[in-house]
Amino acid sequence: MSSAETLAEITKVHLFGKPFNGLKPMGVTDNRELARIYSFSYEGIYYKLPQPLVILVSGKGVPPAKVENSGAMEFSEDVTGLEGMDWQFASDILAWKMDRKEKSMVVDLEIGRLEHILLDPVIDMDEDDIMASRGKMASRGKMASRGKMVGGHQD
Repeated sequence: MSSAETLAEITKVHLFGKPFNGLKPMGVTDNRELARIYSFSYEGIYYKLPQPLVILVSGKGVPPAKVENSGAMEFSEDVTGLEGMDWQFASDILAWKMDRKEKSMVVDLEIGRLEHILLDPVIDMDEDDIMASRGKMASRGKMASRGKMVGGHQD
């Protein structure tokens, strides 16, 4: 079953992940929720993130493939934004379709020892250290975009 594309489809971003219930965004009263996003597609290209991001998404996610009566998985461009793929999503992965200009947020989660995630980046603990602390160099966002810091999105 195929459907015709509209002009608005060019601005859509398809996010693939799972609902993230570890945090609840305050002040969000509409149908938005947090999701742990592993990958996305945009303009027919699939991007695998180097590490999952927690993103505020619109609505409830839908399975990226729908089940036919025969039980076989049918890949649908309507849901995924991709014309084809040589892999299959895990059975618990959902998809969210959002406009690229829609306002959202990314929650940057960093887990580790407090000395590594707070003290080292902010306080210059070693005066002889040639490299300045991450906090003194610049904020993480100003150093470079996340994608450029860790490399390409493809495996």
